Amino acid sequence: MGSDGLYYLQSFFYGDEVASACREAKSSFTTAASIHEKLAAIEQLASTHDHLAVYLDASVEEPPLVSSEPSQQPTVAQIMRSQRGGLRIQNHINACLLLMQSITLELIFKMPDTSEMPTVAAQRIEILQVELFKQSQDRADRILNTVPALLPNEAAVSPGWADSLRIMWPLRMIIRSPAFGIDAKQPAINALRRIAYEMGLLQAVGSFYGVDSSFK
Repeated sequence: MGSDGLYYLQSFFYGDEVASACREAKSSFTTAASIHEKLAAIEQLASTHDHLAVYLDASVEEPPLVSSEPSQQPTVAQIMRSQRGGLRIQNHINACLLLMQSITLELIFKMPDTSEMPTVAAQRIEILQVELFKQSQDRADRILNTVPALLPNEAAVSPGWADSLRIMWPLRMIIRSPAFGIDAKQPAINALRRIAYEMGLLQAVGSFYGVDSSFK
């Protein structure tokens, strides 16, 4: 397996770890008998997210492309593949972390009104919300910043199947996030709409906004 394949395999393991943490937090929150226990489940997921974010952000650093041996210098095609591969892996990681942030916010929104909580718990919830909104915006920005490279606008360049398929899930994580209103989600919606038109992947967008007659 090539180096790109190893990076992808590693990133998928991270995704499994994220999914496991989210399932555990949702289960703990559902079975919690008190506000304190529910908050503990939220805090645990937020803490896991923070530790993973530091580790995952460091893990996407790729080995240097340029060799000290002239005969081993990478070709332009190899450099392009590596750069695009790096963007794909980063998108997967950012989408995983955005999912954790979304689940954490969803659990917070299921908590009683802060006016009904002890002061310390209410303050912690408010702080967490602010942090999560900022973190979600950061991850969404990182994903959206890769769109021009993975889905170029030049008329002569059509996005490839690999790039279109791999960016669909990160874009959908932006759209599902409770941290954003419809205006903030619009760039992701537009990118999915473009995939639908140019690649014929209508299922990529159908459940996230009204599919007009031109899609049928």
